[in-house]
Amino acid sequence: MGFDVGTKERMFIQCHRICCLCYKQCGTNIEAAHIDASGRDDFENGIPVCLDCHQEIGAYDDNHPKGNKFRPNELRSRRDFVYNLVQSGEMAKAIVSLRHMPMAPGQNSFALPELPSPGESIITEDDVLALFKSIPDFDEHKIREVLSDCHFYLRRNGVLTRRELAELIKSKDYLDILRRLYHEHLKRPMGNNLDPLAVATWGALIYVEKGSPSIIASIRQLLDFHYKNGAR
Repeated sequence: MGFDVGTKERMFIQCHRICCLCYKQCGTNIEAAHIDASGRDDFENGIPVCLDCHQEIGAYDDNHPKGNKFRPNELRSRRDFVYNLVQSGEMAKAIVSLRHMPMAPGQNSFALPELPSPGESIITEDDVLALFKSIPDFDEHKIREVLSDCHFYLRRNGVLTRRELAELIKSKDYLDILRRLYHEHLKRPMGNNLDPLAVATWGALIYVEKGSPSIIASIRQLLDFHYKNGAR
């Protein structure tokens, strides 16, 4: 037997046709796998996955074990995590935000950014306020003025969890890179010269890309453009 059309349709709506294991946007290349191979053909026993992940789930041989198989509790947790991301709107925001980003040379499709692991907390505006207050460059009033925008740009640029945000705030080297860029390109005095949106946009990108020369070069170009158009 197998899942009926209505059950599969409900699963695919719940996950927005995103694989619950690798987060790939599947389109028509999606299947409903059984969490418990000997269980019922119902919604609770199903997990939407791409063709590759479905094959991996079914190909594990208990008689000749290599690696570690996906077990039912893990599959349910991964499925429910994706369903919750979709229901909360975080998955849609991650996908939509990609439409504003240029594709790399040779790239002909969009891929999802790295999503948080099951069990991690997705950042809230309260998280942004609490953690940004530890940065000496700005006070609470400045943060509150742009809090909603900071929350949006952090998630858009790949800082999705409280853990990642805390790492960004504690990454003195990355923030110092941004301070130097603001000094060199926007002519701000050295020292505590950042603003909340700077950290939420450029700081997040530097953190996610691990300070790569290419992202720093791109930020330099953008800051020069902003300076020529009156930004200070």
